[in-house]
Parts: sequence; C-alpha cells; structure tokens
Amino acid sequence: SSPEGAKAVLSSGESCTTPCEISLKRRNDISVSFDLAGYKSETVLVQSRTGGAGVGNILLGGVIGAGVDASNGSMNSLYPRPLRIKLAADGSSEEAILLDKKDETISTVAAHNEKVRADVEEGIAKQKAKAEKKAKD
Repeated sequence: SSPEGAKAVLSSGESCTTPCEISLKRRNDISVSFDLAGYKSETVLVQSRTGGAGVGNILLGGVIGAGVDASNGSMNSLYPRPLRIKLAADGSSEEAILLDKKDETISTVAAHNEKVRADVEEGIAKQKAKAEKKAKD
C-alpha cells in the first residue's frame, strides 16, 4: 500500500502489515480490507479469472487436462495482481486507486469493485458454503 504500514486483512483469514506478500490459491475469489490511521479504510475485491493458458491447454492437453486444471485452479490467475493500492487521506475528496507494478494507475478501487462485485461475492459465498459443509461432515 501507499503509504506503507496499512493492516491488510483477507476474507480467507490471513493478515499482514504492508508491504507484504501472501501466497494464495488462484481458484478462490477474496476480498482484502486495508486500514491505516489517517486514511480511509478500503476493501478491494480480488477476482479469480480463467487465463489465456486454458485455451492452449485444451489444444495441447485435451479436455481431460483442461478439466484437471480447471478443478484445481491452475488455469486461473488473480486480478489485480499484484494488489497495490494508494490509500486516500481521511477528510480528502480523493479516492483510493489501484496501481500496477510500475505504480501507474489502473482504476479507482470503487470502479474496480463495481466491475467485479457480482462475480467475486458469488465466489466467496460458494467458498464459505463449501467450508461450512466440510466442517459439518
């Protein structure tokens, strides 16, 4: 995050203080909440997307290989990746923005979240239901 020192809490339960790295399974949608004194709290939705490698796998590995990769998430990638955020100061009219690897603006957090909200929320709900069912069994 910019500035550094924000507490990042993932919907999957992990947390860290920025700058930090957390390895995640590529098949799971998540949300990441950022909190830093003096700045507006923000939540970013991280979407698991099927990548272009899936098409190549179908052509080279056939339907069985594609099915295995789809089930374990190896055809997916997380977006945004890396997750880099510039927080907006409390009391300002600025919005938090997502940054790419070169610190160039991708979009506002609000615009990104609106674009992926339905898909990510559905994915998180399915993951939660699956975990609850597994806990009961």
